[in-house]
Amino acid sequence: MHHPARPTRARKVSVAASDIGNETTSGSFNKLPPIYQDVIRRHSCRNDQSAIDAQRTADKAGLGLSTLWREVALKRFAPPIRLSERRVAWLAHEVDAILEAKRLMSRVHGMRIDLCDFVAALIEVSTNRTDSIA
Repeated sequence: MHHPARPTRARKVSVAASDIGNETTSGSFNKLPPIYQDVIRRHSCRNDQSAIDAQRTADKAGLGLSTLWREVALKRFAPPIRLSERRVAWLAHEVDAILEAKRLMSRVHGMRIDLCDFVAALIEVSTNRTDSIA
């Protein structure tokens, strides 16, 4: 079964936290409540670009593999990056950011958001980081 993936990111990128949410992003990031913007800033500024395979990502998220792929298809989880023709993986900082957002949604009263909006903003920031190194 073929699963869609984003293009592979070739290099590590360092972006100042102050840049995220300004010229590096457009609407989806700025529409999030500040507490969720902070989650994206914190995780996106990490220099850790390590990749996690599908099974470890599913385990870390507490999901089965089928559920992980369904969440990706529903845009409630970041899509993987392509490592090679037949191998994909998730960026650790994106997985960590999504899990932190889910914790906030479940534990902080009044802080529920549409997870699709969070994932879209996270991908937007990650994509802008990648584009800025060209």
